[in-house]
Amino acid sequence: MPTTLAQKANDSSTFVITVAYFDEDDSAVIPNSVDWTLSDEAGTTINSRSAVSIATPGTTNNIVLVAADLQVSDSARRVLLVDVDYDSAYGSGLKFRDKVTFDINDLLLV
Repeated sequence: MPTTLAQKANDSSTFVITVAYFDEDDSAVIPNSVDWTLSDEAGTTINSRSAVSIATPGTTNNIVLVAADLQVSDSARRVLLVDVDYDSAYGSGLKFRDKVTFDINDLLLV
């Protein structure tokens, strides 16, 4: 289910988003693979962050966004799209996709 974070990132700072993975029975799962993409609301990729692979997926992973990912430009909102491949009792190579939306504090306007 898409999530909108209440916490905002600060312009040109570091921001960490923790993602957790669950199967159809709501049990924690270690994915076979995880890729993520960072974009603005219009779908424009930010800082070449497209299909970034997580090297060692666990039941949770921290995605670290850096200053170049969080520069306020035309949009102060970011969308993190996460694509997961996992196995469960229902099959192998199952796909899951979800998104996290968050805003960026424009420190020049605060």
